[in-house]
Amino acid sequence: MILQLSITEYFSFLEWIKFPVIFIIYKSKNLPIKTVIKKTLTLFTPVFLIFVLYSIFRLNFAKIFPILEADQPVLLQKFASEPFQALISLIKNLILDFSYIFFNFIGKVISIDLNHFFRSFHVLIAILLMVLFFIMYSFLSNVLKNESENPDTKSEIEMLIFAILWIILSILPFWTIGENYVNAEDPPHADRHFFASVFGAVILFSWIIRFFIQSGKKYVVAVCILSSLFASQFFEENDMAKWQTEKQSDVYWQMFYRMPSLSNNTAIVDDTVIFPFQGNFSTSSALNILYSNPINENGTVPIWVFDAGKIRYEQHAGFHTTKRNFQFIAPTQQMIFIDYDNQFANCIWIFSPEDIDHPHVSETQKTWIAHSAISRIGFDSQAVPSKNIFGSPKQNWCSLYQKASLYRQFGKWDQLNKLTQIALENGFSPSAVSSNSPFEWWPFVEGLIRNGSLQIAEDLSIEAIQTDPAYKDFYCTRWNQLLEDSAIMYNTNEICGN
Repeated sequence: MILQLSITEYFSFLEWIKFPVIFIIYKSKNLPIKTVIKKTLTLFTPVFLIFVLYSIFRLNFAKIFPILEADQPVLLQKFASEPFQALISLIKNLILDFSYIFFNFIGKVISIDLNHFFRSFHVLIAILLMVLFFIMYSFLSNVLKNESENPDTKSEIEMLIFAILWIILSILPFWTIGENYVNAEDPPHADRHFFASVFGAVILFSWIIRFFIQSGKKYVVAVCILSSLFASQFFEENDMAKWQTEKQSDVYWQMFYRMPSLSNNTAIVDDTVIFPFQGNFSTSSALNILYSNPINENGTVPIWVFDAGKIRYEQHAGFHTTKRNFQFIAPTQQMIFIDYDNQFANCIWIFSPEDIDHPHVSETQKTWIAHSAISRIGFDSQAVPSKNIFGSPKQNWCSLYQKASLYRQFGKWDQLNKLTQIALENGFSPSAVSSNSPFEWWPFVEGLIRNGSLQIAEDLSIEAIQTDPAYKDFYCTRWNQLLEDSAIMYNTNEICGN
């Protein structure tokens, strides 16, 4: 119990389920009620004392470890100051989360991803679920052969009470900090609080099915169908987690190709949370592993990720964050602005100040882009990221684009032109589905112009503008500026004309 409380505190209130279980066990022995209560209290007392000690520790957690953030017992504090309002809040949370179990959760379970129904993975899962159904049906049919069609009412009531208590106690830690699962600020991480209630929810669903379906065979069929659907959802969640992991791996390798090294105390800023299912803390931790920068002498970490939201650059007062035992401090100007999930992008975009001419970013983003300190990027890496952590790098369009952007920043034009040949030889073009973002083609186009391959550069530019006409001014302005700076004479009417 002590080990469990030290690891998974969101299971803590479930220790109280031992009390009704002990009571029911002793009561089934037909002992006098006073004896039952006495024995139950005697056996439960050690659990109670440990729970009290744990509660004292948890309520003083922030005082003992001041650098670590800790959710406050908002509900208990409210009971002390406004008991009636606290009670109303608790009842609302109870209704919301129980409603989720009975309605939203079931709706999610019986939903099927029809968009990818014929993917090989889903076909395999469908076959496995059919096998599972028949195995369960065979097993449960044999189990129920000797059972009465009319189950013991007393046992059924005890099961119902146990299931309801289990669900309440499992979600109570979440309610204690003033939240509920339905309106959680961070749903992906709120799952851990809801996870503890699953056992009680399964018993409750089983009880409901048994209540409405008295026939043994029909009951078995219903349970098997529901179990198969639960299993299907489990496989879907795991499949989603796999794709999320691969997406993260791809993005981290893109960042490494574009930014092989970073100066200490660099803030990576997007206007939104890069990976909402992970959060900035987890992403920041990954970046501090991706880059082997040492911890600063004052103990602060060298890199952190932030989301600017709707705040403009000039409104920002600098970067200061404390998360668990990590601290990060940096002035506002020590940041690199990125865009991870722009609808017009194929890859993650890492901006330089000149990119304020970008047609597909907001005015708020432009205030940050104008100050994106790409000078904090180093051309040479300190170490290659571990494939055991970040997976194997993919050689795709985004890896070519990120390397091209890096070569452009550091004026490595020969290397950039070799990369351009590789991209064209592999069938990438501004109109190809995997590489149809004109913004991502500019490093290649500039390299071709500087190399004197003006016709190829023009053809790619025209194709890029045809793909997305919003980039016409972007390409026209950059072409003319580059030709002027390089003292090259070339007619840009095909690019700039109507």
